[in-house]
Amino acid sequence: MHIKSFLISCLMGISVLGWSQSNPSVGYSEFSNRSQIKAIEYKMQRIGTVMMEDTSEKLRQKSVYEFIKLLKEALKVDQSFNYQFDSLPFMSVQYPSDSTFRVITFQMTKNTNVVRHYGCIQLNSPKLKVLPLIDCSDTFPVVPQMTMSNKNWFGALYYRILTKKINNKKIYFLFGLDQNDVFSDRKIIEPMWIEGDTIARFGMPIFEKIEKITVPKTKEEMTKKSVFYRYVVEYKQGAGVMLNFDAAMNMIVFDHTKPENEKYATIKFMDIPDGSYEGLRWDGVKWKWESYVKIGEKETNVPIRPVPLIKEKNNMTIPPKQQ
Repeated sequence: MHIKSFLISCLMGISVLGWSQSNPSVGYSEFSNRSQIKAIEYKMQRIGTVMMEDTSEKLRQKSVYEFIKLLKEALKVDQSFNYQFDSLPFMSVQYPSDSTFRVITFQMTKNTNVVRHYGCIQLNSPKLKVLPLIDCSDTFPVVPQMTMSNKNWFGALYYRILTKKINNKKIYFLFGLDQNDVFSDRKIIEPMWIEGDTIARFGMPIFEKIEKITVPKTKEEMTKKSVFYRYVVEYKQGAGVMLNFDAAMNMIVFDHTKPENEKYATIKFMDIPDGSYEGLRWDGVKWKWESYVKIGEKETNVPIRPVPLIKEKNNMTIPPKQQ
């Protein structure tokens, strides 16, 4: 069987039919449930180390299949929803504020430095209901601007969930990291909602960006309006871009990025933070882009210039980074 087909069949085991929990036995305590999951978690630690660190891609991929089987076994234990797998730092477990579900995600890096994402959505219900997340990002040449599902998931390692109500319906905004490839990383905000208990939908035309641009040939200024189903900030691999919700400011704040050299202005994998910030502000219906967000009393919308090298005699030293 093809590797990808085998993986999908493993993940599809994380389903309503294949993951049914047994009814709690009389006298079966929460402590004994936790002990049962903890024993499985110890195995996941060992397998996870291979999955993340082994030099053989074949062994890393094999460990992914074993890890998925162990995760499936752990989630089948009664009352597993509240178990957070704290000893597995490479696996993200995120809950929304209403705890109606949780999203579990992890990743494996291929030898080509392309990252594959794995995971599932576990619903908070007496009977186990889990929706597998099938990473199909390699089928999209660019970031797709359309509604997708857990069966053709774009893929990310999620680190936060923010809830908004739109037309009396809760929409969950998932903040994620995609270590895309050898050239670039991406931070992503994806709207998500669950239909019934069988499918999760990702992506909604809810991010609005209005900006002034200059037409290269005529030098004429014009207003450009863009609407996105998912908001993505792509930047040079390892550049460390911040994207998160700031509760005090009540908005999403992220680093403004630009290329190290202006001749690469259209090449996103050359972008790095320049010391200023952008944002997305909620207007009750959609997220509206703001070109500049002030962070702190002394912050200005001026890029941080490199600190010049200090030459002392024949030695060259670099002063500490600016704070």
